[in-house]
Amino acid sequence: MKEEYDVVIIGGGICGAAIGRELSKTKASVCILEKEDDVTVSTNMLGFGEKTPVNTYNKENFVFAYQVPVIAEEDITDADGNVILAKGQALKDDKGEDITVTTYIGVKGDANFDGDVDSTDSSAVLNWYANASTGADLSTLQFVYDVNPYIEAAVENNDLETAEMYDNFAAFLCDIDEEYTNPNNFSLTKANRTMDSTDASFILGYYANISTGDPLGRATWDKTTDLQK
Repeated sequence: MKEEYDVVIIGGGICGAAIGRELSKTKASVCILEKEDDVTVSTNMLGFGEKTPVNTYNKENFVFAYQVPVIAEEDITDADGNVILAKGQALKDDKGEDITVTTYIGVKGDANFDGDVDSTDSSAVLNWYANASTGADLSTLQFVYDVNPYIEAAVENNDLETAEMYDNFAAFLCDIDEEYTNPNNFSLTKANRTMDSTDASFILGYYANISTGDPLGRATWDKTTDLQK
């Protein structure tokens, strides 16, 4: 057993198994800790069904949090072979409600959470880069406070935990090259990122490409960055 993992999941039950299964699709090292001798549900048995970031994202969702149901990827049976959850069915709690996982989904390159990628987002990255270059404390520096109304509102309400969460989320969306080069990109905080003029240029390049007719999404990002795997 390794001494360090990117993600440690406490509990090898159905929820832990579902999260572990999805993380296994990334390059992150994952450890599931279970107190019992046996884990009755494999990570291969559960997932998120047909849900993907593309078909789940809704531009009208202004908090960017989505409750994604946990779905059986195959028939799950009890010790006697009776099917207790059929393939394609959602996992339920003891009240009959869907068991869900909270997932945050936004638009790549969108620093101010307006659903678009443009020069404002590029400027936010350049501003961060300028502050980082002058030795600012990146652990306390706010990435997009002055251009992101959601973070600004959280700060004004003294909800600093929410403000920091959204600020890290915005940094995740705007650290363009890290997605292509770092398999642990999803786990980085803004202080551990190297957002710079390269990321700002990628954002402007993407904006130029979609403005001249290229489709929104991954294919145009791949074309813009030329960093695709």
